[in-house]
Amino acid sequence: DVTFNFGITSHDNFEGNDLTFCGMFDSADHRKYHHTYKHVKGRCVVHSGKRRHGAMDIEKGERASLIMWTKSRTFRRTEAYRERNRKGLTYGDADRVCLSYTHDPDYK
Repeated sequence: DVTFNFGITSHDNFEGNDLTFCGMFDSADHRKYHHTYKHVKGRCVVHSGKRRHGAMDIEKGERASLIMWTKSRTFRRTEAYRERNRKGLTYGDADRVCLSYTHDPDYK
């Protein structure tokens, strides 16, 4: 599974809203910070769909992106995929920027 995120808006039109990347969902460090990406008009960031990520709040202005997701039916039919999803997420130590109000019961 792969995600494509295309920057459509010039960074002169907004402030904030950087993409934050954390660990892979099936790893012990999935809630640990790894990298921040600043949007650039005309560029695309490509990353694994298993990579935990999120957009920071827009502080000023407006931003537009084109986001595309791909799914690998072949991979999703494997025992490795089923086993990975059977385990569920663990909720150990976390960097605040990697927490989500949608996915983390300890989000505050």
